[in-house]
This record gives sequence, C-alpha cells and structure tokens, in this order.
Amino acid sequence: MHRIWTLAVTALLALPAAAATLPGLPLPGDSKKEVAAPAAPAADDAASIEARLKAAEAALSRADNPESATEAPPAGTPQEEVATRKFLLQALVSAYNFQLDMLRMADVYRARAAAVTPTDAANGNAALGEPPYSVVLVDQLRQQLQTVALAIDSVETQQALTAKELELATREHDAAELAVRQSVDAIEANRNPAAAARLSWLRRLALLKAQSIGARLHALQMRQSILAEERSQSNALFRELEARVAQTDHKLRFNQQDREDLLARQSARRAALDEELATARKEAAAQAATVQERVRIRNTLREALEHARDTLDAAQADTAPEAGAPDKKARRRHEAGVAEHEAAVARNKDALDHAQRLLELEQVRLITATDKIDVLTRLVESNGFQRTFWELRYAAAQPGASPDTTAALRTGVKALTDRLSEPSKALRHELQLTLDQIAGLQERMSSADADESTSLRATIETLQDRVRLTLRGLSEVGQLLLMASRWSEEFDQEAANRSADARLAAMRERVVDALTGVWRYEFTTVTDTAVVDGQTIPTQRGVTVGKVCIALLTLFVGFWAARRTARLINRHVHQRLGIPMQTLNTASNWLLSGVFVLLFVTSLAIVRIPLTVFAFLGGAIAIGAGFGMQTLLKNLMSGLMLLAERPFKLGDTVEVAGKRGTVTDIGVRASTIRNIDGIETLIPNASFIEQEVTNWTYTSGKVRFSVKIGVAYGSPTRQVADLLLDVAHRHGKILKEPEPEVLFEDFGADALNFGLYFWLDLDAGTVGRVVTSDVRFMIDKAFADAGIVIAFPQRDVHVDAAKPIEVRVLPAAPPPPLATT
Repeated sequence: MHRIWTLAVTALLALPAAAATLPGLPLPGDSKKEVAAPAAPAADDAASIEARLKAAEAALSRADNPESATEAPPAGTPQEEVATRKFLLQALVSAYNFQLDMLRMADVYRARAAAVTPTDAANGNAALGEPPYSVVLVDQLRQQLQTVALAIDSVETQQALTAKELELATREHDAAELAVRQSVDAIEANRNPAAAARLSWLRRLALLKAQSIGARLHALQMRQSILAEERSQSNALFRELEARVAQTDHKLRFNQQDREDLLARQSARRAALDEELATARKEAAAQAATVQERVRIRNTLREALEHARDTLDAAQADTAPEAGAPDKKARRRHEAGVAEHEAAVARNKDALDHAQRLLELEQVRLITATDKIDVLTRLVESNGFQRTFWELRYAAAQPGASPDTTAALRTGVKALTDRLSEPSKALRHELQLTLDQIAGLQERMSSADADESTSLRATIETLQDRVRLTLRGLSEVGQLLLMASRWSEEFDQEAANRSADARLAAMRERVVDALTGVWRYEFTTVTDTAVVDGQTIPTQRGVTVGKVCIALLTLFVGFWAARRTARLINRHVHQRLGIPMQTLNTASNWLLSGVFVLLFVTSLAIVRIPLTVFAFLGGAIAIGAGFGMQTLLKNLMSGLMLLAERPFKLGDTVEVAGKRGTVTDIGVRASTIRNIDGIETLIPNASFIEQEVTNWTYTSGKVRFSVKIGVAYGSPTRQVADLLLDVAHRHGKILKEPEPEVLFEDFGADALNFGLYFWLDLDAGTVGRVVTSDVRFMIDKAFADAGIVIAFPQRDVHVDAAKPIEVRVLPAAPPPPLATT
C-alpha cells in the first residue's frame, strides 16, 4: 500500500514538471535585463514566486486579446506560433505552481523535523523498557522498519528520476539561452526594417522559452533538495528503528497475556469484518434487485419506442392530400399527426437513453458491491491466516516446542507468501483497469449533455468507491506479505545464530524436505478404480516422480536379471545339448522382448500406475503406430518370418543390398553380417524379405570359382589347357569332384582367352580369394617355364603414304627483349 501511495504522489508531483517540459514561451519583453536573467528568482520566497505567477496568469488571460503592440504578434505570424505562445504561457504558470508546491512541501518537512525527532517517530514516545520484550512490540518495530525501508527505496527512485529530469532540463535551458543570444545577434545584424518586427517577435518567444525552462529547472532543484531532506529524515528514522530492533534481538517473550491480547484484537477485527460482510451481501442483493427493475423498465421503454416507431411508419405510409386540394384541413391534420408521432418517438428515445444510462450505472454499482464482498471475504480469510500463524508462533515460542511446530510455521509462512502473490497481481490489475475506466468517463464528460454528465459523474463516484476497495485489499495483502517477510527474516536470523550442528541438522532437514517434495511431485492424475469394503469405486491416482523412479528401477533391474539368467541358461544348454550358441542367442533375444513387455506392465502394477495414464497419448500413439512404428513393426514381423523360413543361418555367407559377408547374428529387428574386412553391418530384417538374397552356403558349402587368363596369338592352345588343368590338380584345396575344367572362351582383340573353373568347399574353412590368388601364381610360373607369353594389349599404327608428307622448316622465335630499369 505504501508503494502504491508513493507512486501516486510521484505521479501527482510529476504533473507540473511534465507540463513545464512542454515548449513554453516566456513573458514578452524587449529589455536586456530579461535576456540577462531568464531563470526563476534566486530566492525561494513565496511572495516573489506568487508575483511572477500572477504576471504569467495575466499574460495568459491576455493571450487571445493582446492589450499592447508588444504582446500582439506581427502581421503574417503563423497561427502555430500564436498557439505555441499561449500553450507555453500555461506551462510557465504550471512551473510557478510547481515551485509553490515545493515550497509548501519543504515547510512541511522542516516543521516535521523540528517537531518530531527520529526517536519520537520510532514507536511513538514509548520506551522499550526492560527485557524481555513483548513479541507484539517487536513485531510492530519490525513492521515500522520495513515500511521505512520501502519509503527510502521510493525516495531513492524519485531522486534518480529527478536527476534525469534535471540533466535534461539543464541541456534544454542551455539551448534556450543560446537561442536568446542568437535572436539578439540577428536583430543587431538586421538591416531590413520590414523584418524587424518578425525578429523582435522571435526574440520574445526565445526569451519566454528560456524563462519557462529556467523556472522548471529551479523547481526541479527545489524538489531534489526536498527529496534529499526526506531521505535524510527517513534514514535517521531507519537507524533509530534498526537500533531498537537490534536491542531486542534474542530478548523476546511471548507469554499468555501477549497471546490473549493478539487474539482479542483479531477476534474484534473478525467480528467487524463479519458484520461488514453481512451488510455488503444485503446491499449486493438489493442492488441486484434494482438492476432487475432497471432492466424491466428499459425493456418496457424499448417496446414503447418500437410501438411509437411502428405508429409513425404507419402514419407516414398513409396517403396525404395533395397540395392545392380542396380539403386543406385534412392535409394539415395529417401533417400535425405525423409531427405528433415524431415527437412521441423522440420522447420515447430520450426516455430509453436515460433508462439505459441508469441501468449501466446500477450495473456498475452491482459490480462494485460484488467486488466489495470479494475484498471483505479476502480480509476475513487474511484475518484467519493471521490468527492461525500467531497461534503457531506462540506454540513455537514456548519452551520445549517440537521442531515440527517450527517447521509447520516456516512452511506455512512460505505457503502464505506464494499464495498472496497472485491476489496481489490481480488487485493491481483491477486497480489499473478501474483507473483507466475513470479516465475514459472523464473524457466523455467533456462532450456530454447535462443529463449524461450527471449519470457519468455518478458512475465515476461508484468507480472511485471500487478504487478505495481495491486499495483496501492491496493494503491488507501488503500487510500480510510484510508480516510473512518479517517472520522469514526472523527464521533466517535464528538459523544464523544456531550452532554448527543445529545448522547442519536444519540444512539436512531442508534437503530432505526438498527431496521429499520432488519425490512426491505429481506429473498428472488418472482415473482408476479401487476396492473399498468389497465395493469397486472410482478414484484418482497420482503419477509422481517417486512412482516413475520405482517403476524404471524395477524395469531395468528385472531386465538385467533376465539377461543374466538367459546367458547362463544358453551356456548350460549349449554344453549339454550341443545346440549352437548363435541359435540360442537368437531365441533368447526374442524371449527377452516378451519379458521386457511383461516387466513394463508389472512395474506399473507395483507402483499402482494404471495403463490409462497413457490414454491422453492415444492420438499420438495411433499416429506413431501408423507412421513412426511402421518400419519397426515391419522388421519385427520380418524377423519372425526369417526364424520360421530359415533362409539362412548363423555362419552362412550371404549377399544382400550390395553387401556380402558371413551372418554373425539374427536379431529381433536386424541381423548382422561380417564382411571379409571384419566390418560388421546391421541389415534390417525387412531387407532379407523384400530384396533378393544370395546365400552362398544355403544347402552346400561347395562353390565354383574361376580364373580368367589370355595368352598371345600363336601360343599352343592344347598345351595351355593341359597346363591349366595341371595347376588345378596340383592345388590341395581344389576339389577333385566335380573335376576342374578349362574352356577356350574367345578370340580376343589382343589375346586368346581361356577360363579355368574349379570347385571349393567353403564349409571346410577354405577362403576363395586366397585359393584364386594361389592359382594365379602357379599359372604364371607354369607359363614362364613353358615359354608361353601372357598377352597384353597391342596396337598396329598404319601411315597413309598415298601422297608426299609435307615438311616445313620454321625460323626460330626472336628472343624476348631485355628488361630496362
């Protein structure tokens, strides 16, 4: 409340300064004396300022009708400059009024400083007495200390704003004085008599502006001095209160008498609030009935207006006698009837507008009455909070009080602070909204007639009542927040004065409380059923951080144990039954997938989280199942098909999607193959179903390989074939059955092409690329011993000699020129 009051006072004080900052025109005059002293009087005496104020007001009253030629603008002066002169005379009047306000405020502060010392202001004239001190007295001292601290903060803010205004005003004043000097130089340098009047007018404008800004600058300086005095007094009061609070430190008493006095005060306040609330409810009920009556009257008048308009339309629709007709009386009667109906419509419309304004006024009053009930209800609730907390504080202050009582008080104070933050914001917003409504209605009053002005004035008065109610609510909320802040400071002070062990225990308790709060934090709640006394009833179950952690721990520990168990079983079965370990691993992977789903459901059941917690994700899960999980499900189904069809097994050499290697694992979603370089590649199971797969060892490990070779033309072809067969028979890894064979494949462009074809058993561990390399080495040696040349590309170049070849001798190119320096 204090801060709101301070802001309001600041705004009111800033209004004259804001008016003075507008471009102003000084009082007209041509003397050099006015140029030399454009600012406000040096002495801060009210008589001198009032004399200048009267002169400025007189000049302002003559602005529209100048009495002398010196005040009248010269012919041809733009209207904007005339209007600016009048406007700035108003700013000058505002600046002098601002100075008088500052003088009066300075007198108030001086009188207060002389009459009331900081010691007197601190808790009146009552002395603290001997310790121990009453907790009620100490609480009042702390409240005063907080209020003074807020006042000091407000004054410091006003000082900062005033300093900025002074800086700006100083620059404006220097610029205005420069303009005055330049205007004087322009007059002195002028040689055109026709321009003399214009230049004199501009000089008077510049002089008036300098005088106006100077007056405002002096007012700001006075305000700065007053704020410094206010801050000095507030600081002195703060030091006195601080000394008193320090004097009472660790010397408190909270006895039964203090408790009874506090509770009696709270009870009396509660009784007054209850009585006021009951009266407010009766007033609101009566106001609601009034609004209903106004609505009925408004509707009746609206129907009457509609009837009058229908009657007028019917009268206007009747055919009137034409002009010049013999029956002139009938025409006059017709015109008189139409005019009467038009008057009736106008009367009904005015009555309806008046009724509508009254209805709007009563509606505003009803809203205000409702707001009053709401504010009083908050005050009653605040009274209950204060009573409860004083009871807890009394219990905590007694010897042998349990730590739970202190903890409950500390937790309650924190909860109160958090709870009051939102109502405080709402009340501030309501206050700003109501002030804006009042401003809008005041603007409407400037153009309203007498009847509407009366209604608007009554509405404004009602809104002002609402402002007072809102301020009352803000004051109560502010007092509660101050109380909570004071007690929080006391808790912190008590914590600082405890021993190291006590502080460690308190810190440990706070950490435990924080962790407990996080552990019990609810993400959401879901609807479930529970069996109570043999009956199934609907209930709400919360999904907390603790439940989620327990469920995840159960899931991970259970899956880890299942994997370890599966490995032990696989090793045991492999040793006893001789089933390949790769096959057992594949089967266990599929079984573990089912175990994971079972563990997931079990972990949710352990912590009592129903599966309906995922119901709010139904739409997203449906979309994900249709799009995001499409590939995953396809691979899972493909894995099942691979296990059923067994197109390949672990250890087979396969080729799929352009990759060749040995199958090392067949997983749930993907299988792994290792190429000849030892690099393993994960291939999605769907690729083995959708694409062509080459299994080199599907039914048998026997695979045919070939070696291509070309010999030079003229080589003995039968000898070449015999040598190739001999090489194949001599290699120990090449199978004798099927027998190797040699084929004379083609007459190439550069060689006679042969192919050696032989079979290898890859199941025996034979590596095809090693065998083919050995065969090539043996072929090269055998051909070299037999003198058979392995062909290489050859080309014959033919020269056309049908005509002589032209030969030219070209002169040598001249040397480049030497570089010159």
